Amino acid sequence: MGHKGIDVRQTGDRIIFRAALIDDGGGLLAGGDALLYLYELQTDGALKSYDWSDNTFKTTALTTETASLTHRKGDNDSTNTGYWTYVLSTLTGFTAGNVCIAVVHHDSAGPQDQHREFQFGSEQGDLVVTAQGDLKATLDGETVELADSEDVYWANVHFTRDETNSKDEYEVIWIKNDQPITSGITNAKIQVIKRADGTDLIAETAMLQIGSTGAQKYDEPANRLTTGEAAVAIVSATIDAATRSWRHVVGRDSS
Repeated sequence: MGHKGIDVRQTGDRIIFRAALIDDGGGLLAGGDALLYLYELQTDGALKSYDWSDNTFKTTALTTETASLTHRKGDNDSTNTGYWTYVLSTLTGFTAGNVCIAVVHHDSAGPQDQHREFQFGSEQGDLVVTAQGDLKATLDGETVELADSEDVYWANVHFTRDETNSKDEYEVIWIKNDQPITSGITNAKIQVIKRADGTDLIAETAMLQIGSTGAQKYDEPANRLTTGEAAVAIVSATIDAATRSWRHVVGRDSS
């Protein structure tokens, strides 16, 4: 953003407010008092003000209306940057999805007041996965849990050339949204197709589950990748009452 703007960043357990301040002559502003005001936008367009004494937004009179930002220096605290920050680590007064307005005021800044609107919450603009593996999205401030038909399934396919035991090893971990699937996987299979001519290196065959991890494995002692060869591994399995499939390029270098 521009050099006069306010920036806001949430880092999970805190919000960091940042402002770049210059004076009327265009110089970096490193002294004086930079004050931070916060407001929460209501559905009727009105504003609630943030009381820093108890970390809540309210319409009544405030005990503490402002917080003081700190000027940050560079080069071992010897170079003025005009960069001011405030770290707010108590977030109990904020509601995910609500729109807030941050105002930074400095008597010597040009302009004296700078405004920044932001939406609170780690879900803003992101996809979120619940502990149950359900996918959620935040749209226009509303959190929407996607239907099972909109879940995303994919597989992490790994290839290892085991020279000690004279076999090629394939491992597959199935993922739902961004969580590994540890149970409920049946009919897991793998097929490996040669890059050179599109024929089978390994015809479709069953995989075995690795303990209770949900990961699948297959060992091939005969039809192995040769030096410098690449192939396409096609894996499939029945997950959540439907057949899922994934393709991944595997290969062997000169080793």
